[in-house]
Amino acid sequence: MNPLLSVIDRNSIETQLPPSFPYAVISIATPGKNIAQFETSSHCTGVLYMEFHDLDDPRHKVPLFNREQAEAVWKFVDALHVSTELLIVHCEAGISRSPAVAAAIAKARGENDDYFFRRYLPNRHVYRTLLDVRNETKP
Repeated sequence: MNPLLSVIDRNSIETQLPPSFPYAVISIATPGKNIAQFETSSHCTGVLYMEFHDLDDPRHKVPLFNREQAEAVWKFVDALHVSTELLIVHCEAGISRSPAVAAAIAKARGENDDYFFRRYLPNRHVYRTLLDVRNETKP
């Protein structure tokens, strides 16, 4: 069974109590900023910390989300404990990077990713990179 996907912002992950059932977290920070400080519980089955800018245009002179980071996401997702019921994906605002990751995970699992595109503004570069890497490296 695949865990449910939840997209939230940094403030929410830092201020809400952790779930009282098995969950995991993908925590996305902006390079140069501190990573989110949030409480985990004994129910947490794993945390993946990542840093990348919310950009999708190579004309910006900063590194974009890359293949190695996409591989790390898929390795983490594939290794989630079978009991994990919820996968929380958060970034600073919860609008672009985390919905892109969640949408790509949903799509790769054969689920409908429309929800993430209707409710949020997923970073297209992150979404495409994740799916390209997944299609090349399916387990």
